[in-house]
Amino acid sequence: MIHFQNEQVTVFQSAIQMTNSAVVETIDTIFVIDPAWLPGEVDEIRQWANQRRTGRRLVLIFTHSDFDHVLGYGAFREGKVIASRKLKVHSAKETVLQQIKDWDSKNYIRRSYDVQFPRVDIAIEHNDQTISVESNTLVFTQTPGHNEDGMFTLFDDMGIMLAGDYLSDFEKPFLNHGYDEYLQSLEKARHWIDGGRVKLLIPGHGAVTSEIPEMLRRIDD
Repeated sequence: MIHFQNEQVTVFQSAIQMTNSAVVETIDTIFVIDPAWLPGEVDEIRQWANQRRTGRRLVLIFTHSDFDHVLGYGAFREGKVIASRKLKVHSAKETVLQQIKDWDSKNYIRRSYDVQFPRVDIAIEHNDQTISVESNTLVFTQTPGHNEDGMFTLFDDMGIMLAGDYLSDFEKPFLNHGYDEYLQSLEKARHWIDGGRVKLLIPGHGAVTSEIPEMLRRIDD
């Protein structure tokens, strides 16, 4: 299930839709991003994070509210949550939860945790919003287009970018919110990449890459 690993980040890739979940380790914090899909996969991510914590703070980041990206939240309730303001005030939380329950029911899935919508502790409201978590500097920018409440996350000191459902090497765009907004979100990614701030790109689905030409190719594609 481990798709990519270096000293700072481990990317777990689900058997379902090549969905990526990441664990980023720093000196004082363990960050878990979009833990997904199957119960055994979520359990593996949780066990990995717990084994590596050794007293460090646990923080969850959700790139957007699509049900496949938030369905693991219930396994990490002790962690603080960072997500966009629009995810925090999502008007159809019960619909998202029902999508999870319907998918689990259809596929005879039983989970060891209660399925819940993420409770956001730190809400991202602005483009290029910088926050500090312990000794870590994170930059966030809102990415409407795929849906209304998405965001890019950049671990600025390490050059690790979490793209949510953008910049996959195989998944074509699902434009659930707006075409113009989607293009604007891609340009935000291009600005970070052209500016030399991104050293590792982790999309929500598909292959991780550290190659700048490949990142730009995905934007153009």
